[in-house]
Amino acid sequence: MTTKQSDLLATKPETKKALAVLQRFATQELAFKKLEVAKKEAEATLLQAMIDNDIVKLEGEWGYITKAVRKSYKGFNAEFTKTVLDTTKVAAQVTLTGQLPEGVTQSETQYITKKFKS
Repeated sequence: MTTKQSDLLATKPETKKALAVLQRFATQELAFKKLEVAKKEAEATLLQAMIDNDIVKLEGEWGYITKAVRKSYKGFNAEFTKTVLDTTKVAAQVTLTGQLPEGVTQSETQYITKKFKS
């Protein structure tokens, strides 16, 4: 497309409107990305404070924030393996015996869940 064609296209009313929408979206997207970075920092700060102070749930008129733990298992143990490691069986074994099966390692991920009232 030549410069003349671009200029001609940019003078049409529907094209002007579309360009304005895209420009407005670009500024909103930039603001959103900055806000998302701040949100992640705030979540990390809250999670660390909840871990340090052994707090599971924060509640208020604004909603709630809960610390959750996700456990995952990796490794190989013939008793707990189909094609891949059967993590449900491993978790049940850990619950029953309190010990990990041989050849299996456990990792925990802590994260927060939240719900705010509108």
